Amino acid sequence: MRVLLVHPHDVWSPQEPWTIRILQLARCLRRMGHDARVAYFPRTDEPRAQPSVWRDVPLIPLDRSAHPWSLIRNTLRLIRLAGSCDVLHLQKAFHWAAVPTLTAAWIRRKPLHYDWDDWELEIYRDSANPASPVILWWLGLLERWLPQLAQTVSVASERLRQEALAVGVPADHLWWAPVGADPEEFHPQCSAVLPRQRWGLNGATVLYVGQLHGGQYVELVLKAAALTQQEIPSVRVLIVGDGYQRRELERLAAELKLSCVTFVGAVPREEVPAYVAAADVCVAAFEANPVTECKSPLKIAEYLAAGKPIVASDVGEVSRMIGESGVLVPPGNAEELAAAILRLLNDPSERQRLGCLARARATTSLNWMHTAQRLTEAYDTALATLDGKHAC
Repeated sequence: MRVLLVHPHDVWSPQEPWTIRILQLARCLRRMGHDARVAYFPRTDEPRAQPSVWRDVPLIPLDRSAHPWSLIRNTLRLIRLAGSCDVLHLQKAFHWAAVPTLTAAWIRRKPLHYDWDDWELEIYRDSANPASPVILWWLGLLERWLPQLAQTVSVASERLRQEALAVGVPADHLWWAPVGADPEEFHPQCSAVLPRQRWGLNGATVLYVGQLHGGQYVELVLKAAALTQQEIPSVRVLIVGDGYQRRELERLAAELKLSCVTFVGAVPREEVPAYVAAADVCVAAFEANPVTECKSPLKIAEYLAAGKPIVASDVGEVSRMIGESGVLVPPGNAEELAAAILRLLNDPSERQRLGCLARARATTSLNWMHTAQRLTEAYDTALATLDGKHAC
């Protein structure tokens, strides 16, 4: 099967790390024998060389500029590319990718699969600088209509499944497609030498990986770190990632007098497994809101694959992902988050037990290959129903 996967963001930008989903899915599809390529939109504010291949996945850069002709150029190019494809796969509802992809699917009479992994409208409403009402209206319109126009839809959460059903997507055209991890990249034997030497880690280490904005609730991690530091003064807490709330979080860390916390910043993707390997306990804290209810958090899948004990907020898909392989705490409670971290830091045998369960969970279900296999079922259905009532 020949599949063109389209993503509206930059697969090479450290500011848009979520593009790893489409890259890993394309790579798994190629391992399964399919001809999968990724079309993406490079950031215009990060000029640099754009390699034409990620691992073994061919990459096709499109035009993300605000020039009025860019939409037309991208549409014409996707129409040409769609001619040699069996299925078009679109992730996210941003117009500069969605409109050309929809047009190409309609003109070429190709089935369209929509990969709904986040509720983008809620994310933009929740941001520090909300978009204009017109842009929010347009994004909401696309996010409401894309699931109806596509032949098949995959969703990353039960909340998104309910949203898809609410706009009229038939249940037999919906596929469960959570995030995953690469068990060959994240594994219990991964070396932790790099972060240990770079940051002088020689004792208990707690890790948070992710964006420093949105519904991630890193301030709760800092408040829990203050309580943890009182009990274990030598503990180290690494915050790996970046975002528009970083300065605010650094100020909070200073107010709390957190000598244990290190803001590492964004690191190259290939270094993330080493940081996870260096941790004794991994943390995933979230607010309880529509944004987090719709996510299947990437960090949790990677913590699981690395065989790490996890303490996480019980929100949305988190409990489904972790199962019995981690400790769930109520969202918004720093005391319970700290208590769970301390309990695991003081119990090596429990850390080992949870780590073994975590690794098994990742290798059997929460990995990219498992998700890619689900997608091929969706593609087959899309091909079979192209001429039905849900045709694009």
